[in-house]
Amino acid sequence: MSKRLGIETLCEGIENRSQSDFLKEIGCQYQQGYLFAASMQPDELRQFLGKAGDQLEDISLSD
Repeated sequence: MSKRLGIETLCEGIENRSQSDFLKEIGCQYQQGYLFAASMQPDELRQFLGKAGDQLEDISLSD
């Protein structure tokens, strides 16, 4: 339904590759969960983002 309405989707709680693969197949554009990274404190997040910089998707936060 969201795809037909032109709404981008984010699925949370992705824990394994099969969940991620299924969601990609049905058109989920964005995913987050333990498969990608565990919850972390702000300082840990800064370090993580610094290391992963080139692998991260460039998004606009202006909306």
